[in-house]
Amino acid sequence: MTTEELREILSNPKGKIFAFDLDKTLCVEGCWGEKEMLNATPVKGMFELIDWIACNGGVILIFTARPSRFYSVTFAWLYYNNIYFHGICMQYKPHAHIYVDDLAFNVNDISKSFFLKVKKERRKQ
Repeated sequence: MTTEELREILSNPKGKIFAFDLDKTLCVEGCWGEKEMLNATPVKGMFELIDWIACNGGVILIFTARPSRFYSVTFAWLYYNNIYFHGICMQYKPHAHIYVDDLAFNVNDISKSFFLKVKKERRKQ
């Protein structure tokens, strides 16, 4: 996907599916124990991006390689950190138009400054 294609999708996310990885993308650490999961440090700027996408009609899926036995802990962390989402996918990557993942688009590729640039461009239209 080119930067222009990404910019186009982000400028009009309605009906598009965005899949966000959890560990090392929405939280700083990779977490494999319950205590780590509950105390994980959120990545600044990502929640605002998720809120903006969701408020503009995008579908938010959270995916993780965590075993399904950690579903309730994962849900609790997302809820506690006020992260809006439509679904959680444990141990598989769902179909999506955009993947935000430390192993796909780097978290830094969709930085807050890039996001703000897209918002400004959309306002000009």
